[in-house]
Amino acid sequence: MIAYVEPAITPENQKICEMLRARGLHCMISVASTHDKLKTKEERAAEYKEEINKRPDIIESDIPAEVWKVLQLGK
Repeated sequence: MIAYVEPAITPENQKICEMLRARGLHCMISVASTHDKLKTKEERAAEYKEEINKRPDIIESDIPAEVWKVLQLGK
């Protein structure tokens, strides 16, 4: 199962994510309505990197190729 936990993992919902994961659920964020709307690729990449560092299980995006590139840079 997947639980949508807001557009980002925050200190306020981090504990909820931990409890959900302990029960076998995956936590999903959506950057489509926030980071995907930024004007430049560089701005989006910086925000994607910030979210990736918070370790969501699933990231929903309207520009998945850009998110993928940022993920690959972190390897």
